[in-house]
Amino acid sequence: MRAWVRLGLAAFVMIAAFVGIRMIGEQPILLEDVEATSHGGAMVGVTMTIRNSGLPDRLLSVEATGAKLAMVMSEKTDPLPIPGLSSVSLASDGAHIMIGGLSGELEEGRLIPLLLNFENAGAVSAKARVVAPAKPGDKMDHSAMGRAEYIVPEGEVGPTLSLTASPQAEGGYVINIETMGFEFSQEKADGPHEKGVGHGHLYVSGVKIGRVYGATATVSALPAGEHNIRVTLNTNDHRTYVVDGNPVTAVVTVGE
Repeated sequence: MRAWVRLGLAAFVMIAAFVGIRMIGEQPILLEDVEATSHGGAMVGVTMTIRNSGLPDRLLSVEATGAKLAMVMSEKTDPLPIPGLSSVSLASDGAHIMIGGLSGELEEGRLIPLLLNFENAGAVSAKARVVAPAKPGDKMDHSAMGRAEYIVPEGEVGPTLSLTASPQAEGGYVINIETMGFEFSQEKADGPHEKGVGHGHLYVSGVKIGRVYGATATVSALPAGEHNIRVTLNTNDHRTYVVDGNPVTAVVTVGE
């Protein structure tokens, strides 16, 4: 009898472990640092970190409880690519979420229930915490995707930038970055501006991958299809260099 009990317990543990592993495998997307900020008017911007421990995915749509409108703002109308085995951001200077028509006061600390729908991971829920409004003048300008700018003064030679992409056997790409009149510096990041010094910001179809501190960067495996990989050159305090009215940025297209 005791042997049967031991066998039954062992079988239960094995089944529970299998179910647990399968559940983890079915939900590889984790949403962190989900924040909602009012920038005036009826719209609220939502930013977050998306951690994907699984295969490449796409963010298809978003829903917000109690809102009349919830949408993904991006430089393209296609679903947002989420690279596999990576951590990316929905940020004010790139693709992010906008919510409109919320009832009630947007007091600091309020939680806004969200549902993000992914192509492979399915529906993933989160709660966006309302944080203090942005500083005056620090609004989400959707024509520039929230980009703050450093305009290179007339007579000063500004930096230049070009990109190429090299596909990798295991998927993903190495991005080769060529600059002139520019020095990458990780040590000076977040510090005051210095002429011709800074770092890069790396995006895939508007999704912010992160900062770049050298002549190469890596993008993890992407979902099938065509994607625009973009790099901007930024000052130490994260403003985009602008020369003759044009941001110092370059784009390379990869995929089908």
